[in-house]
Amino acid sequence: MKKPTFLYLFVVIMSLMIASFAFLIIYVSLGTNAFILPTVIIITVVGFFMYIAKQLNTAQFAKRLKVKMECPVCKKEIDVNSDFCPKCGANLKDEIECEYCGHLNPIYLNICEECKASLK
Repeated sequence: MKKPTFLYLFVVIMSLMIASFAFLIIYVSLGTNAFILPTVIIITVVGFFMYIAKQLNTAQFAKRLKVKMECPVCKKEIDVNSDFCPKCGANLKDEIECEYCGHLNPIYLNICEECKASLK
């Protein structure tokens, strides 16, 4: 199970506070006999904020999980911060400048990404 983030917990607590306040207002204005309406409102408000909190939490975890990338040479999944591919040894950080257009290309390419000229 994912560990809840601070933002997720904050939204949950705020939704409970809003729901409690709504319940108090409705309870005071309608009297003690009307329990169904406040209950429905509380469930709706809490459900809405829980849905929003879940979406926020999921988006944050999706960003954290994107720490892998595909090696452009051998297509193996590798760490995003790698300088070299552990499988094929491709240098992933160095660049070579195209003689024709000046575009910086990854060192493992044979043709320029920009002008399609041959790289030496």
